[in-house]
Amino acid sequence: MGINNIKLSPELVAALYPGSLVLVNGTSAVAQTPDNLRFLGKNGRKICFIVHNPETEFLPENQLEFLSKILAACHCSLNDIALLNAAGGPPSLQAIKTQLNPEMLFLCGVPPGSLNLPETLQPFSLQNIQGISVLTLPSLSVLSLQTAEAGLLKKKLWSCLQKMFGL
Repeated sequence: MGINNIKLSPELVAALYPGSLVLVNGTSAVAQTPDNLRFLGKNGRKICFIVHNPETEFLPENQLEFLSKILAACHCSLNDIALLNAAGGPPSLQAIKTQLNPEMLFLCGVPPGSLNLPETLQPFSLQNIQGISVLTLPSLSVLSLQTAEAGLLKKKLWSCLQKMFGL
């Protein structure tokens, strides 16, 4: 196992981020709905992020830190969101709506069609679908890079976030 393939348990992630993560039943940062949608966070503000990361349970540490910075800029924390990893198979939009009741849905590197959303959704184009503000984005692995191209993508993301959160 190389340093890039370290898998952290939910308990260890909670210990690493005590001010940001929610402990469920006092032991885990992972919440689970009755129909087994596993997510990180508390979903306090009904904001759902869906990522695709087969290497980790949710996100690698650097991408989780990047997401935390994005949330902080929007006056939010991991307590306010539900972070789902679609690597094991994307959840249905109906299951997400029923179990999480999102007001905002961010698809981070996840094709809209995998959730039965229109494939025509363009990145950084905010859409209202079935009463949910939906924003498709490149993956957090791309957005978190320190390159000129990633910088331009971050500017587009910030513009969208300003509209969505009234910043």
